[in-house]
Amino acid sequence: MKGKTMMKKMMLTMVALATMTMAMAQNDFNGDNNKSGRKPFTVKQHTEIMAEVLKLSDDQKAQLLSLNEAYKDVISRPGRRGGRPKMDNTSNSEQQRPEMTEEMKAKMKEMKEKRQEYDTKLKSILTESQYKTYQEMHQKRGGKNHDKRNDA
Repeated sequence: MKGKTMMKKMMLTMVALATMTMAMAQNDFNGDNNKSGRKPFTVKQHTEIMAEVLKLSDDQKAQLLSLNEAYKDVISRPGRRGGRPKMDNTSNSEQQRPEMTEEMKAKMKEMKEKRQEYDTKLKSILTESQYKTYQEMHQKRGGKNHDKRNDA
């Protein structure tokens, strides 16, 4: 009798554990990239951080806030919100990411152009040394992809 109850408890525990694992995996698979639970920075917060790091004057800070508001879609790191279709996990044979649609390519090109416009306008607001610091800071955050994005 004790053996059957113990076995039932173990099975129930295993089922609960498997269910919790699947639920957690489901959240990761669905693209919940914000695992820390933090909300993304607002334009004003982003500007405040940049102003502090780059030691901007009040005039520069005002210009930067205006620029960041105009280009908020660029500074919000759009690449993390979807972009390319996800890989098909159903097939084990030669998994490949689906090709980007023409619409996606056009959106990428548009975002790249907007990013270049933003950088050009930002460069006109900052001093040479501030812009260099910004580039170094941005490169650290962007990693290898940042180099590819700007050179392409």
